[in-house]
This record gives sequence, C-alpha cells and structure tokens, in this order.
Amino acid sequence: MLQEIEFNPIQPEWYKALSHYRQVNFPFPTNQHIAYMYEFEISSSSLAYVPGIPDACIDFIFCSDGKKESNIVVASPPNRVLMKFHKNIRYTGIRLLPQQSIFSFQIPLKQLFQNITMPLFDVTNFPYFLYEQLIMIPQLEEKANFLNNCLHKRPYISDSKSEIVNACIQKITNYQGILKIKELENYTGFSERYLRNIFNENLGLAPKQFIQLYRFQITVQKMYQYNSSQLKKLINDELFYDESHLYKNFRKYVNMTPKEYALILKA
Repeated sequence: MLQEIEFNPIQPEWYKALSHYRQVNFPFPTNQHIAYMYEFEISSSSLAYVPGIPDACIDFIFCSDGKKESNIVVASPPNRVLMKFHKNIRYTGIRLLPQQSIFSFQIPLKQLFQNITMPLFDVTNFPYFLYEQLIMIPQLEEKANFLNNCLHKRPYISDSKSEIVNACIQKITNYQGILKIKELENYTGFSERYLRNIFNENLGLAPKQFIQLYRFQITVQKMYQYNSSQLKKLINDELFYDESHLYKNFRKYVNMTPKEYALILKA
C-alpha cells in the first residue's frame, strides 16, 4: 500500500510560456499516483519551444488533433531542455508521480529516461479508447473526473520491490532529500546495489539521482518565496552544504546560476 507522499513536482516556466495553461489535482487515492492533469495551447508561433526542467516524473501528453502519432510520453530530462509543440492545438497532459503504480511500460524505464520523448502508445499500456474519450471531453475538470473514475476500476501494480522504493521515497521526502544512500541502506536493510537495481526498475533513476532531483525541485519551489538577494536562505534551509554546492547543482540541471534562474522565474 502506498504511503502518503508529499511530492509536488513543477515546471515553473510553463506557467508563462504556454497559452491558457491550467491544471487540476486529483482526489485520494489517485493523487498518490498522478500529480495533476493539465492543458495548454501554443498560439504565439507555428513552432514553439517550451523549457522543461528535471522533475523525476513521467508525463503523458495527448494532442487534440486526433492523430495517434502526435501523442507522446515525456520522461524527466537530465537538464533543462526545449520541447517542441505546434500552434493552435490543445494539449492535455498527465504528470505521473515517480512512485505511481497505475500504468505499466513496455520498455525499461531507464531506457525511457535515456530517450526522454517517445511515442505514447508504443511504450505504454495506456488504452487508446481512453484517449479517444478524453479528447472528446471539452472541460479539463470533466476530463480529470472521467479519468479518475476509470482509474478506480484498474488494479494497482504493486509488489515487494515497489513497496521498498515507496518507503525510500517517503524517507527522502521526510528529510527533503538531505540524506545519504547509506541511510537508506540502514533504513531498509538492503545494499546500495540492490536499492539501485530496484530504483532503476521502478523509477528509471538510481537512488542518488532521485535524491538530487528531489532536492533540486524543492529548491526551485522555494525560489518563489525568495527574491534574488535572498537565495542564500536556501543554504540556511539546509538544502545545500554551502554556496558552491548550490551553484554546482544549478549548473548541472539548468546551466545557469541560481540568481540567473531566479530572474527567469520572476520575469
């Protein structure tokens, strides 16, 4: 059974880069598997590039043009990337939480994270008839309600390995990512090698990668609370050991300094 996990991954640049961006949350227990459903439309150019940052999640993105090949699954990128979308087309997305056990995949998740973007119906078990129903529903809230009702009829995919991973995610969440792999070893009683194998199998990421991405996401969310002159509070919040560690983290994931990225978010 899933723990109650409070992990709210965001794509902060989408809010201003996408036209008509909206999102809705799901009730319990669906919210333990899906962060939220969202929709947007590109209206500014024939081909738009939207910035995406690492979030440890997987998105199913459906295109309203009705073409099967237009629908994609997008894994968390290793760093900030620009994703292509077309204008005057409504997109609907489902952001899966890392610990989700509703949908299965036809390829190893590690392979999906290496490719980042792949055709949705080639690599997942998402029912095509469900997609056809979703694109016919006009309102986002109605789509979310319809999907939520359908998911209640589907069995969750859970086993002892996924339960171990979920317990580790809960531990990581409780400590805001400020812990070492050795602590997960002591907590679970399993070796680092075993934990790495089951994390890759269930999340497509190693434990260390997930911890770093989780801490990065927490940092980005806290940036909304601070102005550029207050960024050292991130160190005081004990998210990073020192300023050098903070800068190294942002260079790795967005190729900018924290101050530079904060200015983008505040623009």
